[in-house]
Amino acid sequence: AASIKKTRVAYFLPGSDTPFVIQVAVPPESITLNDVLPRLHTSSTNQRNNMNTNNEFDYFVKHRATNENWLGGDTQFINEKIEDFDIPLPNIDGTVVIRILNNN
Repeated sequence: AASIKKTRVAYFLPGSDTPFVIQVAVPPESITLNDVLPRLHTSSTNQRNNMNTNNEFDYFVKHRATNENWLGGDTQFINEKIEDFDIPLPNIDGTVVIRILNNN
């Protein structure tokens, strides 16, 4: 049987510069934020931080800047707010990088 491709997801909690890395059993080309969210909100760290509702947070995904959204400077990566939780997320060499921010 073919093994299910997994996606490596690195995510940053609000105020943290150290990512948590998890594996989600969805291929990189089709993984969405809805696939990732249940994994983010069930870890003990998140429950201690009361991260139990989605509407308190904004989620940003890191991706390579294209010419249209290139802002100059040294970085070729940007963090873009995820508005649609059902569309596939961009990845960087197979890893999806998500930054979670408080929106209040």
